[in-house]
Amino acid sequence: MKVVWSDDAVWALVALETRLAQRYSSDKAARIVEELVRRVDRLEDHPQLGRVVPEYGQWQLRELVDRWNRVLYRRADTDAVGRTRCWRRIAALEHVHRRDQLR
Repeated sequence: MKVVWSDDAVWALVALETRLAQRYSSDKAARIVEELVRRVDRLEDHPQLGRVVPEYGQWQLRELVDRWNRVLYRRADTDAVGRTRCWRRIAALEHVHRRDQLR
C-alpha cells in the first residue's frame, strides 16, 4: 500500500510539532513527530496494522492510535493507495464527515 498524506494531515503534523516545541523543545518535538511518521510509513508494508475505527466498523477505515494522537486512514480495495489523516486523539470523528469523508 502506498501511503498518501492528506493536506489536513500534513498541517496537523506541523501544528503538533509546534505545540510540542512550545511545551518541550524543538528537538524533542521533531523526534516525536518523526516517530509518528515512521509508524504511519509502516502501513506501506503492513496495511492492516491499525485497527478498524470502532465508530464505523468498516474494514477500509482504520486507525493507528497512540497515547496522544489518532491517525485515520482508508485502505483501498486494491491496497494500492491509502489516504492518511492525523488528529489529536481527543478530536471527534465528526471531522471525517465534514472533510470529504477520507476520499
